[in-house]
Amino acid sequence: MMKALCDVHLSMRLVKFLAANGVEALHANSLPHKSESTDAELSAYADQHNCVVFTKDEDFRTSYLLRRVPRKLIHIRVTNGLRDNDLVALIGRHLAELKQLDSCESFYLEINAEQLTVIMAS
Repeated sequence: MMKALCDVHLSMRLVKFLAANGVEALHANSLPHKSESTDAELSAYADQHNCVVFTKDEDFRTSYLLRRVPRKLIHIRVTNGLRDNDLVALIGRHLAELKQLDSCESFYLEINAEQLTVIMAS
């Protein structure tokens, strides 16, 4: 079963959607330091528990490209504000593909309103 850790900048609506669709989903606010959790803490938790990090944060992208941390990363790249319902619909359209990628030891992908792009997978 795919496990997901959603960054603090993503809504609980996404977490609930993932959980309702067969993903063991957790929000950063569920961790001990809640919204004060650092990127390093989120990455460490994700790697320790084999979670995919869902984020809009560019810092995670940089961390993955330089150090492969966290091991599994979905970077949501939106230039304009994306309403929660639209984000959930976007993830929903690609959920089967995302679940397939979860079998990889490591991956980084970017998703935007138009497409899902796998940057690296191993």
